[in-house]
Amino acid sequence: MKRFLIMLVAIAAVAASTDAVNTLTKKEASQGWKLLWDGKTMDGLKVYGNATWTIQDGALVSGGPGGWLGTADDYSNFIVKAEFRTSAPNINSGIYIRRSRDAGDSHMMGYEMQIRNPDPKDKPYDGKSDNHNGYYTGSFSGHLKSHNEPVIEMGKWNTVELTAQGDHFVVVINGNKVLDDHHAAFKTGAIGLQHTGQQVEFRNLKIKTL
Repeated sequence: MKRFLIMLVAIAAVAASTDAVNTLTKKEASQGWKLLWDGKTMDGLKVYGNATWTIQDGALVSGGPGGWLGTADDYSNFIVKAEFRTSAPNINSGIYIRRSRDAGDSHMMGYEMQIRNPDPKDKPYDGKSDNHNGYYTGSFSGHLKSHNEPVIEMGKWNTVELTAQGDHFVVVINGNKVLDDHHAAFKTGAIGLQHTGQQVEFRNLKIKTL
């Protein structure tokens, strides 16, 4: 009987965990948070480029050649939260904010918060905006360099909270602030998920406008 009860508790815990994905808590809802993605459909999202995006176990999973997945609406000042996971050691992905929907180099179309681990072959950071290799997780490619870039662990869900208010940007990865800086190039645009060839998953995308 005791073993049976333990199994029931375990099953209930898994169910609760699954139900909590892509949902708002009562506190979040009262604070004005909204889901950026409903966790079930592609409503409100548009595919750009040649990447493929599928929904698996409550996550958006990237595949195929390069491209990105963008919101139908534009956003200017906000806090966005998300979780991401990858098993690609050479991961090179990111979250776009205030991005134009025009084709072109992403850092020229808006801001790209990097999801990328260092590679020994990368050119060292030299302060030049065209040296994209020098910007890693939490940095804005070509624009803002974090000096506390975390290494992404393979197969683990990671949390990101990104605040954009005017020219002020704050990035928190796994509870640690990794960027707090200013830049004034882009005012408004889409929020997007980047795919450059290495599979990455996203879930729990939430936004609070400021």
